[in-house]
Amino acid sequence: MLNNDIDNLTEPSLLNWQTQFGLSIQNNKECTVSKQSRFSIYKNNVFHSLIEALSAQFPVCRQLVGEDFFKGCAQVYLSNKLPDRADLILIGESFSDFLKDFTHSKKIPYLAQVANLEYTRAKSLHSEDLDCITHEDLSTMDITVLQQQTLIFHPSVFLIQSDFNIFSIWKGHQPNQKMQKSVINTKQNTLIFRDEFRVACIEIDQALFTCLNFWINGQSLIKGIQNTIEVFPEFNPTQVIEFTFSNPLITAVK
Repeated sequence: MLNNDIDNLTEPSLLNWQTQFGLSIQNNKECTVSKQSRFSIYKNNVFHSLIEALSAQFPVCRQLVGEDFFKGCAQVYLSNKLPDRADLILIGESFSDFLKDFTHSKKIPYLAQVANLEYTRAKSLHSEDLDCITHEDLSTMDITVLQQQTLIFHPSVFLIQSDFNIFSIWKGHQPNQKMQKSVINTKQNTLIFRDEFRVACIEIDQALFTCLNFWINGQSLIKGIQNTIEVFPEFNPTQVIEFTFSNPLITAVK
């Protein structure tokens, strides 16, 4: 403990002590409930650990802006948004929103969208484990019944549509990748899902994105296909169904 008197505090006063202590860490104010020298050491350690965790969560963002710029952004972000859970596996939930509005980072308009992709990958990795319907399971189903049913997607499945080529930017900054890293002001669609113990991140075309989005939002198998064909007449539903059930995307139909 930083203060030997803590052991003698009653429950209400302990809660007050914890509240004041936490506010002192977050607001960069002098701590009135502990010796300042000890508190400063503790606070520095807390922020160092949190910045390292945020840096590990957003490695491509860090590469894009450089170590010093990223740590400066992280310091400001964490000063206003300390984690509200004990573990740090999903630290940075609102980091992309922060980057979008922060004076210095909003000059890099694609940065927030890259952060959103990185955080979405983390959510996918740590989502609930559920069994998925396989292509073999599909072959045993009555197609006339199936086409009227709704597809239930695995909780690790996410769709991202971005204003910039953030998938290419992200992919180009992965180890041993030689993809083009230049920023292009053009829309790009990304499908994210967990395949066993790894997160798959795939660029998909607009037609596939549209159909999957219809299904995720509750349209039946046949209705999603029909609505997609209205927008993309050359859309091939057989290929999309093959792709969807060949990957761990669907947990149930109902």
